[in-house]
Amino acid sequence: MGGGEIARYFGKYGSKGMNKAVFIAAVPPFLLKTQDNPEGVDQAVFDGIQKAVAARPLRILYRVLQEFLQY
Repeated sequence: MGGGEIARYFGKYGSKGMNKAVFIAAVPPFLLKTQDNPEGVDQAVFDGIQKAVAARPLRILYRVLQEFLQY
């Protein structure tokens, strides 16, 4: 829960006076569109990602690593 508070603080107040912040083992936000989260992402998007990974897992891994290694 601490990571969420850090993100909220930065979003509200900015990072003035802070050198660094590290999110270790951070929990991602809930992204699925539901009645409680109407601005979320449609289930079809996640289904498409899952199908793409299942169809060509090594290709997906390669593309993710390419993006990661650019930095």
